Amino acid sequence: DPLMASRLPSLDGLRFLAAVLVIVYHGGCVFPAPDGVTFFFVLSGFLFAVLLDREFGQTGTINLRNFYIRRAIRILPAFYAALVVTIVGKLLLGNPVDYGHAAAAGLFAGNYYNALSGHPPTGFAHYWSLAVEEQFYLLWPVTFLGLACVRRRVLMIFLAAAIVVVGAYRTGMLWYAGASDAYAYNAFECRFDSLATGCLTGLLIASAAFRGLVTRTCRTGLEPLLVIGLLVWSNAQPALFHHGPGFTLDSLLMALLLLQLVILGRHPAWCWLNWSPVRFLGTLSYSAYLLHAWGLAFAGKVPGAPLAARIVIGIAVGVVRVVIDGM
Repeated sequence: DPLMASRLPSLDGLRFLAAVLVIVYHGGCVFPAPDGVTFFFVLSGFLFAVLLDREFGQTGTINLRNFYIRRAIRILPAFYAALVVTIVGKLLLGNPVDYGHAAAAGLFAGNYYNALSGHPPTGFAHYWSLAVEEQFYLLWPVTFLGLACVRRRVLMIFLAAAIVVVGAYRTGMLWYAGASDAYAYNAFECRFDSLATGCLTGLLIASAAFRGLVTRTCRTGLEPLLVIGLLVWSNAQPALFHHGPGFTLDSLLMALLLLQLVILGRHPAWCWLNWSPVRFLGTLSYSAYLLHAWGLAFAGKVPGAPLAARIVIGIAVGVVRVVIDGM
């Protein structure tokens, strides 16, 4: 069963796909494609639910110390290096530095700086999603351990309730409380439904009945195209819908798409997600996300380059920089 494999190689390919969606959007190519950041949230929730569920099933507990040490080693060095490079680069180019935004980003609170300041284009705005991820990493293992020790079903009920409550809260804030789009887009309590959707999906795949149900949704191999079409439709809706119930709908659709593409990993239409070059680029997605703004800025200096060329140059520069930094 592909969903029960010890390693799911398609996830690396999906990370690459999500990173490309983010870079293309930030490069100025605005079209109703699925939101790459939301896809990252669903992927993160799924991956860390699967990892913690397997550890808990084998040992009866979660080694919180090891979890946080691994996350710190994986995240912090590249994160702070990119932050310093951004500040130094701005100073060398004579551009103003918003030190308040930089400090918020460095403290993994950039999402609330964006939420309260309207997502200002200071060069630090894209750190908001990393803040949401870090807040999730801090809370999820403790929540998992606390509720799983009571009963696994309690944890799953909590996640299902969180998806509904967060989606309703965000929609109510937008439609009735006058909250800004920036707050609904950036605040952790407004985006947790995407992470919770990934977490719940990661727990559900332990059920053979659930896996069988998902398998029936991808018998021909073309069903993911329908899911992608629904995501495109959702992203084409006005912001009042998309930033409200739309984020929850997107998350559920992305969770289904994730499972379908893992199951269809050998299908001719989707096997490219498992190609070695695509998987390799997927492993670089975190660092590429940190550095992609510099790649796009460089591409923007190329005279006469069309939009598509600038985006390709931006991706290429980001990847090259990541590879060089990793040597």
